Amino acid sequence: MKKYSEKRINFTLIELLVVIAIIAILAAILLPALNSARERGRSASCINNLKNIATATMQYADDNEDYFPRQKVIIPAYSSTALVLTAGILTYHNYTDINVFFCPTGMSMMQPAKINEATRVISEKNYSQVHNYISYGFNAYACGEPSTEPSLKIGRFKNPSSSVIFGDSAVTDDNTTISKSANVVQGSYLIQKAGATYKWGAVYDYHNNKDSANLSYAGGHVSNMQNARESIHDGTDKYLHPDGEL
Repeated sequence: MKKYSEKRINFTLIELLVVIAIIAILAAILLPALNSARERGRSASCINNLKNIATATMQYADDNEDYFPRQKVIIPAYSSTALVLTAGILTYHNYTDINVFFCPTGMSMMQPAKINEATRVISEKNYSQVHNYISYGFNAYACGEPSTEPSLKIGRFKNPSSSVIFGDSAVTDDNTTISKSANVVQGSYLIQKAGATYKWGAVYDYHNNKDSANLSYAGGHVSNMQNARESIHDGTDKYLHPDGEL
């Protein structure tokens, strides 16, 4: 019986390099699209979080003579000394879940040590510490900042459709400016008034490659704003002040 020898086919180095180049080109084309799709999903999740927080805030106001939650309170049943801030107030009283205060994109931008701490605080449901890491700041006028001031009533805002109550917010590594180049240290519970150093938080453009932020308004709706950090912290407080101006 005649035996046929098998013919061995080998790739040349040039052919191998061509294949690698094609794979690299395809990856370069597809990765931005995949990243964009992932970010759209994260932004949608963030918007849902803010809608949930807005609903919880309205329910709280309905139960408390139309007042927004205070910036800081002590809840004796939880702790006789620890100050519980807005997010802790809404979660402790079961108006919403602690997880809705964390934006997926915002969490991913925090310093690694802060992400670990935030994860622990969430799992422990530590109401007195959660404000140190949340992705959404509360309008300083609405919640009564400094803590000696009372919170405002929902109806106090003259232009509810343009008055920001909650929004993507962060403490950055440059707390004296609102530069878009500043990097996130951790999330923030507060959107500061004009003239502040922004040490405890300013709006931050988490989404669309640091180009926009998701915001919740006194009218109850949520939307995405381009260049929100620059627009909201332009020194006029037209999006934050209850009268629409300083």
